Amino acid sequence: MKAIELKERLCRELVAQSGLEERREYLGMSSVGRCPREMYRRYVDGVADMSEQHHFRSWLGYLFQGGVERLFGEELVAREREIVAEFDERFRGHADLETAGGDLVEIKSVDWIGMEMVRQRGPKRAHRAQMQMYLRHGGYEKGFLVYVARDVPWKKWKGLPVWVYEMRVDEKEGQRLDGKARLVLAAVDAGSAPECVCGRCK
Repeated sequence: MKAIELKERLCRELVAQSGLEERREYLGMSSVGRCPREMYRRYVDGVADMSEQHHFRSWLGYLFQGGVERLFGEELVAREREIVAEFDERFRGHADLETAGGDLVEIKSVDWIGMEMVRQRGPKRAHRAQMQMYLRHGGYEKGFLVYVARDVPWKKWKGLPVWVYEMRVDEKEGQRLDGKARLVLAAVDAGSAPECVCGRCK
C-alpha cells in the first residue's frame, strides 16, 4: 500500500464514522435554539452542508465527547439516553451521559475562541436551550454542561481547558421552547415553512 492509498482509506473511514447525519426522522431537541425556519428546513430537507470539513468537525466532536466520557469512570451509569417529548414523539434528543447520582451531563467541544466566550458569557444560547429540553422532558432535577477546548494557544491557558456549568430547570423557558417546537411541527404537517426570526434565512 502506498502513502496516498492509506491517506484515502483513512479519509473514507473518517467520513463513514463521523456521525454526521444528513437527515433525521425527528425534530432534534439540539436544534431548538435555532431559528424556526432553519429547524423546519433541517427536518424536511436535511443538513445542507455534507462537506468533508463538516464531517471532520463532527468526528472531532465525538472524539472529544468519548474522551470526556472516559474521565467519568465509575460515576458514569448511562450513555446516550433517548429523550422524547410527551406532546409529540417526533420531538426528541439524545442526552450524552447520566451520572450515578441521576444527573444529566452534556459534553461540548469548542475551539479556543468558543471557550473564551463561554467562560466570559456563560453557555452558548443553543446549548442552554438544548439542556432545558433535556432537563424538562428527561425528568432531571439538574444537569451539567461540560465544555472542553479542542485547541489551546500556547501559554494562553494555565491548567486544563475544561469548563463546567450547572443548570436547573427553567419552567418559563421550557414552555417557550416547547411552543417553538410545536410551531415547527405544525408547519411540517402543513407543508409550509414558518417565518424567519433570525433575519439570515434565505
